Amino acid sequence: MGDRNHVAAVFDYTPTRERAGPERFLKGYRGFLQADAYVAYDSFFTNPARGMVEVACWAHTRRHFHQALDTEAVRMGAVLAYIAQLYAVEKRARRSGVEGEELRLLREQASQPVLTQLHEYLMKIRDQVLPKSEAGQAVSYALKNWVALRGWRSIDR
Repeated sequence: MGDRNHVAAVFDYTPTRERAGPERFLKGYRGFLQADAYVAYDSFFTNPARGMVEVACWAHTRRHFHQALDTEAVRMGAVLAYIAQLYAVEKRARRSGVEGEELRLLREQASQPVLTQLHEYLMKIRDQVLPKSEAGQAVSYALKNWVALRGWRSIDR
């Protein structure tokens, strides 16, 4: 997908989920790539010289926590509240028409503290939920994909 000034969508169909199809399609591509957490895509992001940066989808991640809400209302509700704060920053940016460097700064100032708090909370609760429960799987999914959920930033920044 593009941005608000360069709206675009590209779909490349392959009959299997093998890495060979996306590998062919993305040959020579450098930049950000949003993909699901399917393991076949991992090799695109392991070699920095390849020039691809994985970004993950917060809506996809949010869905896992929402599905676990019935059995872990307090913990999953807290996670969803953090994610709602991130969504609010993006909504504010869209309504204000914020773009480019100004958008980056807004995200750094408004989203960075929320991301830090969310990560700390996920680390705290990961041992409090059963690993194979929906809640445990949601927490595990988010932590496994944390770098991609943060886009190009590292947790230490």
